[in-house]
Amino acid sequence: MPGHAKAESRQALVIGNSAYQHTRILINPRSDAAAMSAKLRTLGFQVTERLDTNQKTLRASLEEFAAKVPKDGVCLIYYAGHGLQINGRNYLVPVDANLATEYKVQDETLPMDAVMKTLEGTGSSLNMLVLDCCRDDPFSKGKSTGTTNGGNSSRLNALRAKTSSAETQSTAGVPAESATRSIGSGGLTVPKDIPRGMFIAFATSPDTTAEDGSGANSPYTAALLEEIGQPGVDFEKVFKNVGARVSKATNGKQEPWSNSKFYGTFHFAAASNNTAATPAPAPPPDASAVPTIPANGFFAVDQLFDGTAYSSYNASSKKKILGKAQEKLKQHQLYGGSADGSMGLGTQKAILDFQAQSGLPRTGRLDAATQAGLQIAGVKETSAAVDDDTPRTPQKPRAKTEAPAPRKPAPAPKKPKDDFFIDT
Repeated sequence: MPGHAKAESRQALVIGNSAYQHTRILINPRSDAAAMSAKLRTLGFQVTERLDTNQKTLRASLEEFAAKVPKDGVCLIYYAGHGLQINGRNYLVPVDANLATEYKVQDETLPMDAVMKTLEGTGSSLNMLVLDCCRDDPFSKGKSTGTTNGGNSSRLNALRAKTSSAETQSTAGVPAESATRSIGSGGLTVPKDIPRGMFIAFATSPDTTAEDGSGANSPYTAALLEEIGQPGVDFEKVFKNVGARVSKATNGKQEPWSNSKFYGTFHFAAASNNTAATPAPAPPPDASAVPTIPANGFFAVDQLFDGTAYSSYNASSKKKILGKAQEKLKQHQLYGGSADGSMGLGTQKAILDFQAQSGLPRTGRLDAATQAGLQIAGVKETSAAVDDDTPRTPQKPRAKTEAPAPRKPAPAPKKPKDDFFIDT
């Protein structure tokens, strides 16, 4: 019947962007996307998953996905990563976006209204757009990775000032556990109009930011994973329940919000007395546990080697070993910076990419398994005083020698006799 979405025709596009090249790396979007993909498959969705998408791949994935969505079915797009609003328009940010000037925003990002227009053209009876974005203002805190982001902040802030003074509040000093998913302190904004059959869920209310979270998933995605499989609950009620969970978990700092032009009913999971849709086979679990990286987006050199044979090495040796790792990462075409033993966003991303590419746990550190994969294990410690790779030769301890006994003072010379005063 019109307005009623059938569970047997379900398609989902799930996107998680973590490894940003020109701004702060985000911790949770990849794990959020992996967990959401697995959950949706158990609910009968055919899932297309895309991780760390660049601008070209992001647009192509949307077009390819829209082409295979059946009419009168259910279409869901889930996005976790950086978000941005400029002049009242929302943008999704690919990992290679380099927003050096405000004029590049349109070319370097994916406008949300373009996503809605594409979904509208599919003919699906229900199109859901779930946005877990708005994480921090990393362009105001650019770090050294071969690029400089400091200028991006002033240009973007100048543009925001033209739209609303509320969009220019500072995010400096935000602790790591409170990092948000916004390029721009104001978060996403309310779309002026949405097509019929569209439902949009935001991780937070308009013009505010959503937390990235310090756990395995963001507060919003963690709540959604708990609620989305509740049997017999209409999908709009699911998102209301998610909002209540998130508000409680964040002490009211984050209030999820939604906007709907769908007038029917849809259940992610059928009531317990009904036959649920046959779930698609779940993929193998993600091999990596996403690490908790410091707020600046990368580990310090000392932290890279925690728990390994190199952890007790001196700073000079650790720097040389990191330089060797950077050379190896260059050979794998994962790193384009200088092999100088200095740590930054570019090196951190290369380590994470190598671990993902090699099927290793994505610790973000140069742990024992990663050292073996990069063939940098077994390097000897060098003296901090030398600049070559000559191993430091341990010095034998000197034998203890007793100090010589102090000499006895020579006897004082006898006073010569003066015979003149001798009594006779």
